[in-house]
Amino acid sequence: MCIRREALQESGGYRYALVQLQDYDLWLRLLKTGEVYIFQEKLTRYRRFFEKGKNISEDNAATRIRDAHERQWIHYNNIKNMSAQEFLEIFSDDLKNPAATQEKEVLCEKAIWLWNGGNCFAEDMFAQLFEDEESRNILEEEYGVGLKDFYEMNTKPMLFDDSAMDVIKNKNRKLSEYEKRIERLEEELCKL
Repeated sequence: MCIRREALQESGGYRYALVQLQDYDLWLRLLKTGEVYIFQEKLTRYRRFFEKGKNISEDNAATRIRDAHERQWIHYNNIKNMSAQEFLEIFSDDLKNPAATQEKEVLCEKAIWLWNGGNCFAEDMFAQLFEDEESRNILEEEYGVGLKDFYEMNTKPMLFDDSAMDVIKNKNRKLSEYEKRIERLEEELCKL
């Protein structure tokens, strides 16, 4: 990736707290600084390390969980910080209320969009909206979402609930078994 220094500085550069998705987060922020060009010509090669522990991005249970955490935070942060106009333009096909234009209506749309996407940070947005009387009324009157609906929504498992994590752990266990089988096959191939 080639980036103009000014664009990199304006975007804020890489975030120290992210490991798996630093590039993804940076690219999203760079899109706000100006035009982006994609060269079709391949200028680099992708390296892959087969030895365990040689690559911070290797596919394993820890990196998959970290990826999910970081992806949720990045999406939440981008939606939260997106201007109302940007949000309405980008997500016009996904709006529950296509006539939404007021700031608090757009905040409701953002919370609903995050919730529908399974983003665990949507709960924070809803909690803040319900604390504001005008927003609470908008949610109830324009979106049909009252406090009881919110309480019910919170009974559904989200990605990082224990019940969902059990499913992820089981899938990660199976993936680890397959990874071990692949490693054994690679070792056998190397001996040939």
